[in-house]
Amino acid sequence: MTEAIPNATTLPLGKPGKSRKVKPAHIRRVRKPSLRDRLAIGSATSIGAVAIGATALSLSDLADSIQEIAPVATWKAYALAIAMDANFIATESFSLFAPSPMPRTRRPRRPRR
Repeated sequence: MTEAIPNATTLPLGKPGKSRKVKPAHIRRVRKPSLRDRLAIGSATSIGAVAIGATALSLSDLADSIQEIAPVATWKAYALAIAMDANFIATESFSLFAPSPMPRTRRPRRPRR
């Protein structure tokens, strides 16, 4: 079952004679994130926190409205609110990321003068 295949060839991984030396994990230097990276991470975190807070407020208001309109249990109102909010998110993301119906055509190149 484990016999060698006679016509299989192995390819060299790199240039012969030169092997890449890898430093051990305790010797490798970790690059400190730049100011630009830290600002990007901070702004993404704050935008995410605002989005989570807005979603939580939206869900609670929607669940309260559902309970006023239809006399249902609190957990059912929150379940319906979550389902409606997920539907809105899916619809918006589909409209953002769906391909456009018209194919993009390349503009003809102008001849050089």
